[in-house]
Amino acid sequence: MKTKMFLACLFVAGIAASFAIASPPPGKGNPNGATSTSPATGTTTTAHGNGHAGKVALCHATHSKSNPYVKIWVSKNRVKAHERLGDLAVSADGSCPKTKPGASGTTGTTATTGP
Repeated sequence: MKTKMFLACLFVAGIAASFAIASPPPGKGNPNGATSTSPATGTTTTAHGNGHAGKVALCHATHSKSNPYVKIWVSKNRVKAHERLGDLAVSADGSCPKTKPGASGTTGTTATTGP
């Protein structure tokens, strides 16, 4: 009788352990909040767990000279619309540029020589 009780307890403990170490089924989210980068646009999309599910990080163009871009998170469906308005993809390290593209600090005047 003691042997049967021992085997029953061992069986239940094995089932409990298998549920404890089982991983979630494929497609049921990533508890680590992994990110993926699109090779076509260079934008980063986050998976579940980081608070930005299905969102893409972009550098939003401001009209400030001291801070020309701020990092925002938009729906992946709105990336093209934001890029048409001048927003850029974040760099590989996740930061935004400190200057506008083409801004070199010059006044834009050119010297011409006459005949």
